Amino acid sequence: MKMMLNKVTGRYRETPDELKASIWYAVGNIVQKAAPWLVMFILTHYLATKEYGVYTTFMSWLEIMEIVVTLRIYSNGYLTGLVHHEEDGNLYTASMQSLCFVLTAAWLIIYLLFHRWIDAFTEISMPLGILMICSFLGTAGYGLWSARQRMQNHYKRIFAVSVLYGLAGPVTGALSVFCNFKNPVFYVIFIRTAIQLFVAIPFFASNYKGSSAKWDKRYTAEALKFNIPLMPYYLSMVLLNHSDRLMIQKMKGYEEAAVYSVAYSVSMMVFVVSGAINLSLQAWMLKALKENDNRKDKSRMIKAGTVTVAFFSALEMILAPELIAVFGGKKYTEAVWVVPPLVICVIVMYIYQQYLNVLFYFGKTKWILIASVASALCNIGMNAIFIPAFGYTAAGYTSMVSYLFVMSFYFVIVKKECRREGIEMEIFFDTPFQMAVLLASLALAFSMMFLYKTVFLRCGIAVVITIAGLFVGIKGKQIMPYKRKKVRPVCITLLAVLAAVLFCPTAAFFQEKYEMGKCPSLYADKVYAIPGKDGKEHGFTCTGLFYDEKQKQFYIGNIGKERPGRTEFHASIEIVDRNFSCVSESIECYKVFKNMGDIQGVCMDREGRIWICSYAENLVRQIDRRGRPISEFPVDAPSGIACDNEDGTLWVLTNKYLIHYTKKGEVLKKIPMEKEGQDQLFLDSVHQKLYISAGDNYYGDSYIYTADLTTGQITLCYVLKDSYAIEGITLIGNELYVLNDGYYHDAKIPFNQVNVYRLP
Repeated sequence: MKMMLNKVTGRYRETPDELKASIWYAVGNIVQKAAPWLVMFILTHYLATKEYGVYTTFMSWLEIMEIVVTLRIYSNGYLTGLVHHEEDGNLYTASMQSLCFVLTAAWLIIYLLFHRWIDAFTEISMPLGILMICSFLGTAGYGLWSARQRMQNHYKRIFAVSVLYGLAGPVTGALSVFCNFKNPVFYVIFIRTAIQLFVAIPFFASNYKGSSAKWDKRYTAEALKFNIPLMPYYLSMVLLNHSDRLMIQKMKGYEEAAVYSVAYSVSMMVFVVSGAINLSLQAWMLKALKENDNRKDKSRMIKAGTVTVAFFSALEMILAPELIAVFGGKKYTEAVWVVPPLVICVIVMYIYQQYLNVLFYFGKTKWILIASVASALCNIGMNAIFIPAFGYTAAGYTSMVSYLFVMSFYFVIVKKECRREGIEMEIFFDTPFQMAVLLASLALAFSMMFLYKTVFLRCGIAVVITIAGLFVGIKGKQIMPYKRKKVRPVCITLLAVLAAVLFCPTAAFFQEKYEMGKCPSLYADKVYAIPGKDGKEHGFTCTGLFYDEKQKQFYIGNIGKERPGRTEFHASIEIVDRNFSCVSESIECYKVFKNMGDIQGVCMDREGRIWICSYAENLVRQIDRRGRPISEFPVDAPSGIACDNEDGTLWVLTNKYLIHYTKKGEVLKKIPMEKEGQDQLFLDSVHQKLYISAGDNYYGDSYIYTADLTTGQITLCYVLKDSYAIEGITLIGNELYVLNDGYYHDAKIPFNQVNVYRLP
């Protein structure tokens, strides 16, 4: 053990300062960034969804306004200025600190004069607006101080201070929710801001230390000239990061914005690693560009960073469901589907950030402006199209496409600038290697979408892909001769990625078949024929089944269409006795709703009112026992419906989702579900489970799934060996009634019947 410790210690001592800095920045970032995760955990569990949506909206505007107010003087422009004015660093730093004070004071005055219009636009109250601007003083002071420490490789000092500054304010503010203040969001932000301003006082003193003058007109003019053109870049990058949430909030409401925010926060966990690596590489890279030495290959550190970021990204994509459950809780379960594309964004950001360092050094801010604004506008445009159509999930993919566009644009520009400045781009960037890592990460991301519900299989495949990627990254030169200008490595990587993409869905298919094989196979204990209507012998076209416990009667949907080729519908609800001996009453819906078409799904609430799915009209309707309309709300392609009489809500099954509604049509929850042939629902209120039917109309088995209403998890429970074209299910005691419609669907069973299964 002692020998191992000595070996590790020796390796650490031999490690270059830049790599040591990366390690300590990563550790510091992990501790510092633990604050937003801890804050998210506290607020999502103790605030209402709408209140948390207000908080996330404030944080989105905070990042936008921070750019406008401070111009991010302390960021890339300051580091570049320190490299160019290394001999006069004290005066340069003091001038930047004074400039930040002046800018913040000026914007505070502007806000106080025009706060009514600003508050109306941002939907943020005046007290929160003042706190927002005041917080920028601490941000700028800490930013200048930490940037200079990075330039001098004082990583231990940064580690200690960043932990204090990053944790104290946010965590203490979040803990204020336990005090039960009347306006909890205000106190969370107020306490956070007050503590961070107090902690920032030593930073202000340090930034002025060593300089008798506090202001140099030449340096401030240079900083403004450099940073003002970058403001659209910073804003567009923030728009890429936050326009999604703001647009979701405007289009879909605070609740969906909150769900997306949880997915975004979880996805950005890996940014702790990529950000730490970039912070250490930025200072090193600016110095290396100043030396302009083309004799030595400098790409090793950037390649190592790429592999490291990809490795942690893979782990995050694998563990996305668990991370969402821990940091968001059960009400944010569906956020998992947005995580993979957002994690890919982090990898892309790491790659193009190295290109940006080159452009910052040479002062080519014009190209940065063009690329960033174009990508932000592209993202906003795609969001405007796809969020209304596909919901908040689309925002993750629009962000990924926008970031890929930015990366491609920067690559072309940097290649051109390096050629102009006499720098060999290949000395810094091993582009084929980075693209291979990115493609492998994309393959893993999309495969996880198939495998999130198969825990062991997704973990196994992800581990294999991750180990293979690490092995190629570390031992690539021993595996085969590597020449950048040859395409063999890239082709082999692409083939491996293609194999992974094809293998993962195939593995998921066989995994699902394996799970089906483990489920109990059931055969009907009893079979009832559906009675005919109006003297007909073979029943009617059934589409929905509900059992009224009080009246001891079944309500069965009747599509009113006898053959597939018939265009006329006479949809109705048939009331049948307990033993399926006769039709006692018919509710003729088609006479009331002229454009109704068919019925898909029937249920009844505790007030005795009937709910039906009108598939052709994309509506859910509430009617009384005479068929008269009471209410309706739109649902895309509803096929099954169940009423929760415990809380008076509805569950509706569509082609893609299992959706929880209020009776007014307000969405409470959406569970992604796309099982082949999914059609009908039954709610077991006692055990909080939904039974869902799926299967083929003609040949093959049918299946019963259950959805746990607490966790949202969907599980295959039973294989029905002798039911086909299932058009209704209900549970009476431990007997499952399954309605088979062979009248319209030409199923294996020629006539309508109800199969009764005794559940084990």
